[in-house]
Order: sequence, then C-alpha cells, then structure tokens
Amino acid sequence: MRAWLARWRTHSFVRYGLPFLVLTVGGSFVLSEFTDVRFRYQRYRFVENEFEASGRVPGAAPTLEDEYRVYQAETKNQPDDYEMIRGPRPWEAGNTQIAPARLIVRSMPNPASD
Repeated sequence: MRAWLARWRTHSFVRYGLPFLVLTVGGSFVLSEFTDVRFRYQRYRFVENEFEASGRVPGAAPTLEDEYRVYQAETKNQPDDYEMIRGPRPWEAGNTQIAPARLIVRSMPNPASD
C-alpha cells in the first residue's frame, strides 16, 4: 500500500490537478447553497415588506379599485402639461453643446501618433 501511495504522489496530476478540481467543483456546490439561502430569505423579506407597505393581505388577489388607488398615488405629483422637445443633434447647425467637446478632443494627445 505504501509503495502504491508513494508512486501516485510523484504524479503531478495527483499533487496539483486533483486538489484543484476538488476545490473548483466542491466550491461551486458550496457557494450555490450559500447563494440559495441568501436569495431564499431575501425574496421572503422583500415580498413580506411589499405586502406590509401596500396594506394588502398576503395571498389575497388585489381588486381593480386597489390597483387604481395605487396608480393614482404614484401619478399624483406628475405634471400633465409636459411637452416633448427634440434635442439637438451633433450634425445640425446651431448646436452649442458639441463645439466645446470637439475642442477638448482635439487638444488631447493622440497615443497612436507616438
């Protein structure tokens, strides 16, 4: 038995490769268990806090009136008189934002020319 162990200890795969594979594969299983536990409890707390914040009972289906009240509360402070304005494009005349950027780029040293 000792001769067999002594012979296998000289192989580089047994000394370096096998422990590496055991750590890689075993570590993957151990980390998957840790992340599973973390996400399991995180999801549970998140759902619990969401129900507490909304005032709903867990397991009960929300009614249309409840959803409308939530929508009204979310959109209460949003203005209705907004106007969509198209921003200037870099290639259009009269663009004041692109000119300073071009000056900055031109003043930077070019590493490709060195």
